[in-house]
Amino acid sequence: MEAGNLKYDTVLTEIENPKELEMSRDDGYKRGRLNSSEFVSLFKEISTRPEIYFLLVRYASNADYLSTDDLLLFLEAEQGMQRITKEKCLEVINKFEPSKEGTRKGHLGIDGFTYYLLSEECDIFEPEHHTVCQDMNQPLSHYFIASSHNTYLLEDQLKGPSSVDAYIRALKKGCRCIECELVNVDS
Repeated sequence: MEAGNLKYDTVLTEIENPKELEMSRDDGYKRGRLNSSEFVSLFKEISTRPEIYFLLVRYASNADYLSTDDLLLFLEAEQGMQRITKEKCLEVINKFEPSKEGTRKGHLGIDGFTYYLLSEECDIFEPEHHTVCQDMNQPLSHYFIASSHNTYLLEDQLKGPSSVDAYIRALKKGCRCIECELVNVDS
């Protein structure tokens, strides 16, 4: 392995199996030490999420960045957004792209794309649900919670059959919390 050129799989293996990072180096530094450029390279290798990188590459028409056209295609195809304009894409790029050069050129690199996907703009959670509008100062027994115990049972607990259909029935009735019990039938 070259000095400062670490592969993702190597770093992942080293993290999963803690031991001193071995680097063959000819620059006189002690083993296990990184200079600033090597540290930046290592940080990028560790912090870049492969699934996000492959998603970016899938939509990037030029290189390792999304142009406004690429981002527009991604937002429509993957995010299901409608009536997206190039101006909206430029707003996303200007807001999330950390490099000045990328912002100036209208490119969204891997860091900006990651920031965007992990931002509140892409959050599946509805923002209006952040605020609790009910009185939450009562004892727990005063609230209705749609949950299910022994969800898999179709009849009584002692002799009744169990089935996946019982889960379907509970979910169709509006149950928000179900119990999943896994049993090894061989033992």
